[in-house]
Amino acid sequence: MKKSILEGRMNAVLAFADENKLYPNIPIILGSGSNPVVQIEGEKGEFLTFSTNNYLGLAMSDQIMDTIDKHLIDYGIGACATPVLGRLNIHDQLEKSLSQFTGYPAALTFSSASLASAGCIRALVDPFLGYRQPKMGESVILGDQLNHASIVDAVHLAKCHYIIYKHNDMKNLEHYLKKYQGFGILIVTDGVFSMDGDFADLLALMELAEKYDALLMVDDSHGFGVLGAGGRGTAEHFGVQPDILLSSFTKAVGSSGGFIAASETIIKYLRVIARTGIFSDPLPPAVCAGLCKTLEIFDSPAGADLRKTMHENADYVRASLRSLGFTIYGEETPIIPLIIGNEKLSMEFSAKLFARKIIATAIRAPAVPHRKERMRFSIMATHTREQLGHLISSCALIGKELEIIQ
Repeated sequence: MKKSILEGRMNAVLAFADENKLYPNIPIILGSGSNPVVQIEGEKGEFLTFSTNNYLGLAMSDQIMDTIDKHLIDYGIGACATPVLGRLNIHDQLEKSLSQFTGYPAALTFSSASLASAGCIRALVDPFLGYRQPKMGESVILGDQLNHASIVDAVHLAKCHYIIYKHNDMKNLEHYLKKYQGFGILIVTDGVFSMDGDFADLLALMELAEKYDALLMVDDSHGFGVLGAGGRGTAEHFGVQPDILLSSFTKAVGSSGGFIAASETIIKYLRVIARTGIFSDPLPPAVCAGLCKTLEIFDSPAGADLRKTMHENADYVRASLRSLGFTIYGEETPIIPLIIGNEKLSMEFSAKLFARKIIATAIRAPAVPHRKERMRFSIMATHTREQLGHLISSCALIGKELEIIQ
């Protein structure tokens, strides 16, 4: 087989990773990976997982799966056409349900949240050459330093200025807002930051966006379904409504896809401008039916109970690890980062957890800065206290063994 210069570079990187034991162990999970207990190919016994974002345990909900099964008979397994060629009624129903649930005038679904982000951000700030239109003025995107990688990739697709402001630093953001007054300004932030588990300062962001005539877009993938009395996310938690809400269906929703909720003007524009929606097939119809059922559960007493249990579980683990002497980031979310600050130690910590039948991910650059390497635990409503206790006691033993704690 032909060897290229590029392959040679890849082999050098892989050889370095293997030599320094930096290549991650990626287990093959037998069956669903969304339950607290899983089985691994080639390994005996059961493993506890703290690496799934199925925060409420809904990925295996009988109610949702039954709904999907029924709609498979009517719709088949795929939409088989892009949305501009004709929208199915079940897609329209889901978007109306999202609009009603989130309190926005309109919503638009995509086959992934990354595609929603890429299509939305570029469409909002760049001129679209397919239409004859008045000349657009200059635009600028202002993004939080810790925004998710999908946002970072999305903004690089846009042709306008892109400025990163310091994490949750409103003075730094306002400096750039003043500098770019008169531009079309889009502020983009996570609602819950996926690696640190902290919140965006939505109250301050809303005030600044209004003051400087900017649009505020919030990616609430890790807050949607988890936060707020009705599970509507970070905005409900703070009692505000940003101009544009983006979220994934792959976290608390336990499914696939993503959506944008906004004004009727923005959604009408994105429906025919966002390239990632125009040139991609939409969500499978039966999945849309399941998502409608999930929204019903979010807004029910059962959904409230799941959120309560999840928060109690996360609070218990967070407090226990802190009492042991670990540095833990974040509050009030199911994301628990245990800071180690060393790449090799993080990989070793993960390997030692695996030896104790626990799956948890070591996070390192480029996902987090150097010297901020960490373990990242995702806590679910369906974890038992016994399972959480095993995680805590295992972290205590490994932390002392690696001299991370005393």
